[in-house]
Amino acid sequence: MNPRGSPGRRLGVLVCFALCAAGAAGALDVEIAYRTRSDSQQGFFPYGHQSAPLSYDPPKGEWKLPDTLTGKPLYGAIEFGDRTHLMVLDRENESDDFYTRLRFDGNGNRDVTDDPVHAAQSRQSDRNRFLNVERIAATVMLQGKELPYLFGVQFHAYNQNADSELDLRYVNFYISSHSAYRGTFTLDGAAYDVWLGDGNANGRFDDVFKALPNRTEGPIYGMADSLFLARANEEVGYSHSQSLGRHLVIGKHVFESEIDIPGGVMRLTPVDGPHATLSFPAELVSLQVYQPDTNAVVTILPEGKSAPVPPGAYRLLRYRLQGEDAGDALWEVVSAGSVDGPLVQAVAGTPGKIPLGEPFAPKVTVQYYGVRNNKPQARLEFRVNGSGREIVSDLRVVNGKSKVKLSSSDSNRPAEPTYRIVNTEGEVVASGRFEYG
Repeated sequence: MNPRGSPGRRLGVLVCFALCAAGAAGALDVEIAYRTRSDSQQGFFPYGHQSAPLSYDPPKGEWKLPDTLTGKPLYGAIEFGDRTHLMVLDRENESDDFYTRLRFDGNGNRDVTDDPVHAAQSRQSDRNRFLNVERIAATVMLQGKELPYLFGVQFHAYNQNADSELDLRYVNFYISSHSAYRGTFTLDGAAYDVWLGDGNANGRFDDVFKALPNRTEGPIYGMADSLFLARANEEVGYSHSQSLGRHLVIGKHVFESEIDIPGGVMRLTPVDGPHATLSFPAELVSLQVYQPDTNAVVTILPEGKSAPVPPGAYRLLRYRLQGEDAGDALWEVVSAGSVDGPLVQAVAGTPGKIPLGEPFAPKVTVQYYGVRNNKPQARLEFRVNGSGREIVSDLRVVNGKSKVKLSSSDSNRPAEPTYRIVNTEGEVVASGRFEYG
């Protein structure tokens, strides 16, 4: 496979990082405009979710509720921007066997009676009840300015009897963002497309990465809003998703990034040196590193095998690579950093070297082993790790026709790996095929 950081550039290794020497650029105010997911949209759109606890009692405080609420109503306090909004779920008729309508304090005035009533679509599958409202228009307050916000809700109750009160331990309620901001800008003659996603669906769009604590192995997980940044020769997609951070490196330029949603601006301010340097064994389309002690994330769009960064100790968070195989098909590899990945010191005058990429190695772990229906069962997990302990999260053909055998269920991905389990006598006792997802 011939990796490449952009179409037309061939490299000699599988995974690549591309970064450049430090330089100066003027401040950039990138205008960002509000966007929503359309009813018929099937392609790319930034996503985000928020879970909210429900109660049979209204939250504390003064709220104006409808005079009539039917069928043991449920209440949820939703944090949007600088305000708390109330959600009320009840039944339109006493005879309804499940919740059928939803009210939401969309304007945040603590009065649910002046907002639209939304019909809830529900369905049942065995012991599961599902309910959703696709589109709810609301506003969020940020820094004294009221801004539009579109979202949907999903409700799931498990193992419930329609004739009895729901056990809220088995109820999940989610907010799904249908809102985003988009802008474009030019730097050194090159054009860039930027999207901001509300990763935690709280209406802010400026929440920077914070790693989840107390994890000792596996991928680095964290809470953050999302940044999608693409060059002009790319079509932005989900593989561009990155956690929002404070610093952005484009080629030789190091910027501090500030999101001003009320002002409709993503502000990129040049950071004065001296900068440290991170180097890599190959070139990448994009990458992210972060400092575990501060959660400070640096997002990098590279041009070479080194990059200027603020001094500090960094761990790999994510990278994206494109490369051609022997048949000239263009593949894309996306990998996530591991919580036990190497910590690399980067100081001025002494480049820090982050290991990653080849050699890649498969790893199979037993997630569960037990007995069901008097038969032994095991659950196996298949992963591919790079030399920096990173975990390959996606591998797919993005252009051209590959000679590699592809999956029958997803023609853009390689065929699923197979396995055999043998006993101590060498007899095959089980065999099968791993599945994506």
